[in-house]
Amino acid sequence: MTPRGRTVREALYLYYNPASAHVRRNEPLPEDTTFLLCLAAAQPVELAEASALTGRDEETIRSAATFFVEQILLYTKDDSYRVLGGTAQDPTSKLRRHMTLLMRSIHPDVQKDLHRTLLARRVIRAWDDLKSPQRRAAYDAACQSRQPPPQMHPVPSRLKAHPVMQRPVRKLFDRRGRWGISSFIPRRLLGTLSRLLYSGH
Repeated sequence: MTPRGRTVREALYLYYNPASAHVRRNEPLPEDTTFLLCLAAAQPVELAEASALTGRDEETIRSAATFFVEQILLYTKDDSYRVLGGTAQDPTSKLRRHMTLLMRSIHPDVQKDLHRTLLARRVIRAWDDLKSPQRRAAYDAACQSRQPPPQMHPVPSRLKAHPVMQRPVRKLFDRRGRWGISSFIPRRLLGTLSRLLYSGH
């Protein structure tokens, strides 16, 4: 299958399996993102080609492409390259074309909708970050200087568990099968706890 065929099938899969979006957002973009954006922008030649490749009608293909763009490309506002369907290796001319296709598909003058207005602003902001060599260099430098998110560290193995947790389970109960609370809570706290538990009775 060609890259275009795989791209449109990937969009169709997400369209019919929207729950997979949260996983797909962490994966690389499709092989031919330009083709995908042409489909979302209702370019007739590309829609006809995609329909021939998949056997699906053009309206379904356009809906699937639009859904993919909104859920995968435009879901984040922290990666201007991804918003524009590109990477840091792509030339500015490609990013400019992607910006144009995106605005055709989601521009609020075409689809009067608050949600699409917000998406259009996201595209404009991303393009503003990358539209000139100077801005692009500044954006790349800012991305490189970002600190990685804090990581969770496991508890060192030398730390011991609380003495209560080291007791066998059967010793946490008294002979009548109740919790042996008095065995590991100080009597003063136990008295306070008892008053709180039974004050309403």
